[in-house]
Amino acid sequence: MCLISAGEVTVKVEGEAGVGGRNQQFALYCAERIVGENVTVLSAGTDGVDGNSESAGAVADGTTVERAGKECVTNALRRFDAGAVFSGLGDAVLTGPTGNNVRD
Repeated sequence: MCLISAGEVTVKVEGEAGVGGRNQQFALYCAERIVGENVTVLSAGTDGVDGNSESAGAVADGTTVERAGKECVTNALRRFDAGAVFSGLGDAVLTGPTGNNVRD
């Protein structure tokens, strides 16, 4: 099954944020909920830019938390630093700016 959804998620950043944006934060949030499942989540912006990172978003799956480490994921979510996790895993979506903003 493939579920495609459009729109823009909202993330309320509290305090000083790390690297990333709402798409990477959402993907990492989902990663905690799909641990061990055969599920993949892709969250990216059509404009190629997610927050203060160089990526458009990220891909998370049932192995993301295990590969990154549970404590790393928990801390990244709290610090709004999901971009660092996905960059380190090689799971960031890098397109460069597209000049097109249809939505996420």
